[in-house]
Amino acid sequence: MLKMAQLRIPEYVDLERTFKVLPDREISDDSQRIELASVSGKSLAWNELLTKPRVVILSEAGSGKTKEIRQAARRLRSEGRPAFFLRLENMSSNPEDAFDEGTLEEFQEWRRTGECAWLFLDSVDEARLHSPKDFEKAIRAVKRQLGDAGPRTHIILTSRASEWRPVSDLHLCETHIPFHQPQIQAASDSQDPNVSTAPECDVNFQFVTLEDLSRAQVMTFAKACALEDLDGFLRALDHVGGATHHSRPADLLELFELWRSQRRFGSRHELIQASIKGRLREHDLDREQVRLLDRDRAHQAAKTLAAATTLSRCQEILVPDSVRHRNGIAIEDVLPDWNGPDRTTLLSRPLFDEETYGTVRFHHRSAREYLAAEWFADLLNKGSSRRSVNALFFREQYGHPIVAPVLRPILPWLVHLDGRICRAVQEHVPEILLEGGDPASLPVETRRVALERICERIADGDCEKWPGTLDHVAGFAREDLTESVRSALARHSGCGPVLEFLLQLVWKGRLVGTWEDVAKILRSDLYRGEIGRWGWIAASAIGSKAQLQELREWYLETADEVDREILSTLIEGLPSDEDESRWLQSALARSAEKKPHSYDSLEHELTEFVERLDAVHLPALLVVFDGLMRSESGASVQEELSHRHLWL
Repeated sequence: MLKMAQLRIPEYVDLERTFKVLPDREISDDSQRIELASVSGKSLAWNELLTKPRVVILSEAGSGKTKEIRQAARRLRSEGRPAFFLRLENMSSNPEDAFDEGTLEEFQEWRRTGECAWLFLDSVDEARLHSPKDFEKAIRAVKRQLGDAGPRTHIILTSRASEWRPVSDLHLCETHIPFHQPQIQAASDSQDPNVSTAPECDVNFQFVTLEDLSRAQVMTFAKACALEDLDGFLRALDHVGGATHHSRPADLLELFELWRSQRRFGSRHELIQASIKGRLREHDLDREQVRLLDRDRAHQAAKTLAAATTLSRCQEILVPDSVRHRNGIAIEDVLPDWNGPDRTTLLSRPLFDEETYGTVRFHHRSAREYLAAEWFADLLNKGSSRRSVNALFFREQYGHPIVAPVLRPILPWLVHLDGRICRAVQEHVPEILLEGGDPASLPVETRRVALERICERIADGDCEKWPGTLDHVAGFAREDLTESVRSALARHSGCGPVLEFLLQLVWKGRLVGTWEDVAKILRSDLYRGEIGRWGWIAASAIGSKAQLQELREWYLETADEVDREILSTLIEGLPSDEDESRWLQSALARSAEKKPHSYDSLEHELTEFVERLDAVHLPALLVVFDGLMRSESGASVQEELSHRHLWL
């Protein structure tokens, strides 16, 4: 019998991750979502990010935020520079417990120096799991600890994008941990040349998101994990639509494990089941013989622990017989029928992170959420009061159904495990089907009814923000939903928020059958701004070369001036041939003037286009650039540049 090699999962793999700057957009209240999709423009590497005074990293779960900032702190510390990694959730109760890289004593010692330091704060969403006010308390605690050292401190925060409140959270940070450029003092002979200088301020709070993993990064990660048959893995990944499945390191690890054991991929539901099953095993076979656990019993215990940590809103689980420096859930209270050695063995399995200060936590939140959903499903199957269980999830406020925030992440998985729960969600809060779980595995009729209800709720203003992440939309909006999307586009043609949502479905689902509907929206004078931008993104994803060329020509003929964001969207998918190069020349000449002190993605996309353009077409394009950059008076480029096209 062929023995399969075990995966080697390093603590950290340097993938040279990069970040995209999130564009500035007017946001008036916390119900508006910061959109991470279709972000284009300049990429930042870590060395650039570390020069910023204040950074907020907004990415989804499993993207690697925590590992990246922890490693950044370690890297700086190895270079002898003051850097500290803190867990925000522990900051308000006991600051000493919050330090995971560096200590409170080292921090206080640094404050007495004149050096610049880096403070990595992880994470906003974990900080407010217990109470919405806890994040505010944590930031106030950071302010107290910093004292007057703020101007010489780089601060990097992380959060799930869906949990960041763009108005109130930013105001809180700007109030308590602002950045003020320190007064520049003349250098003196007595000044230590080795003391780091304070950050230079270009933007106070810089918002970025981690870029999805590239194919090269996937290969690097796979090699570091000793994945066998890498070529076969990549071919299988392409077959299931690789970009959707390998965008985050957490997704990749699950894929690696499934590939190692089965040499195939399945649904997201299958992936997370396989991941949990694999992480409940001891990967060292010799140690497994010594520390043997019944797998079914371990799975049941994991479900119970997941439910306990979710319902108690406390993520830390106390390790038996450890030196305890933090509060947490006592595992003996949750698993009273387990003996001490078995409890210790369970918590040492890869389903949980390594012990820190006498506690562990689930390695990944998605696993905890799925296990908790299984626990609730077991409860219902055993005949527990359905009314009591439903009351934990669903409540009514001012005549509107609401979902308990702490249990909301459980529902996208529970709908797969309990039909009556699924029908209740579909009827009252259908947007939850797009917030997690495995929407691709839901029956088409369930998705069709949910789509109708989501559109109605958005139109009525019952959805506080756009539902879900685009990763899950890609699974929800499959080809079998094409006619339903077309009907919704016609029925809600006068509602901008609904149209934006539907166009995003078209884009991520590659719903080619909606081309005529999308083209009709783009040709209408009624739709501009965000609707127009999403319309072009959707059209670029589903249109043929001829269809897109015709639509681009029409836009150039009818637009008073070419919108810069729309132009950047069109350039991104522009073929690098002579006809399209001529179209681009005309579009650039008609492009809107760049707003001062603002960033848009046109410069980046134009650079990408030029880099992939055949060299034979470059001279003509350079002549156009030269003409655009000349001043209106006809002076040469060396004498005076055109103000309108100075950005070129």
